[in-house]
Amino acid sequence: MRANAVRSLASFGPAVVADMQRALNDRDQNVRVAALETIGTVFLSDANLWRRAWSNDTAFVIRHALLIGARRAGSDAFAAAEAEWARSPEWRQRGAVIESRSLDSRSDRLELARSFATDADGRVRAAAIASLDTAALSGDVARALLRSALVDPDPQVRTRAMSGLARNPAASDLPAVLDQYAATLREKDTDGRDALLRFIARAWDRDSARINDALRIRMSALAPPATARERALVLRVTPLSAWKQLPTADLLRPQAEYDRIARQWLRAGAARPTAVL
Repeated sequence: MRANAVRSLASFGPAVVADMQRALNDRDQNVRVAALETIGTVFLSDANLWRRAWSNDTAFVIRHALLIGARRAGSDAFAAAEAEWARSPEWRQRGAVIESRSLDSRSDRLELARSFATDADGRVRAAAIASLDTAALSGDVARALLRSALVDPDPQVRTRAMSGLARNPAASDLPAVLDQYAATLREKDTDGRDALLRFIARAWDRDSARINDALRIRMSALAPPATARERALVLRVTPLSAWKQLPTADLLRPQAEYDRIARQWLRAGAARPTAVL
């Protein structure tokens, strides 16, 4: 009830500063987070109010929300804190800096991505690649950064890079993308393969005239993915037309495997599987 009340109060703007400050001191963290999610309309660009809230609570989830809220409100009250977090050994703090700075319309997205593109943690590198906006992606430097990320050891970085290239696909990027196809077939996670196939489809739709014969031959030699769902992503790509003739029924595991699982968990007295999040 208090959390819902806080969200309603925020609509009254700066007139409820005192109420929101009390909410930031609530004994329940969920109430404090609810206040932070809406506090931008109350604190606006008042740096003193933002910094007072920062000093009031050191929990990561609270300070993360403060960084995001301040940037959304157009305040750079935490510029010094962002600089400190950018050098932090904690990957979550470095990732939060990317997220908050991306919300600033004045931020140089290309410089932001470049500054974290070689981070030691793949989750931070993936966030850096994802921070590139449409304006940055139109430049040669950004595209070179994305192509270099295609060989990153972290699959999420490679997926983000592939998705970034697909937002503005060009035939000139196709060789670098095709170089990664065999690796995506070996991965259990289908995200990277999906992103790659979507890039091929979009590059074909947009720039097929620039795809030369050598590239078409190379595409036609690609081994098809296992599922019809994946093959359907490139139905319009002429060099991959042979994939249309493949069976559409997909069974990633034999039926006996599903039967075994059903017997294991549905028998009387069976221990239930547990997922820990």
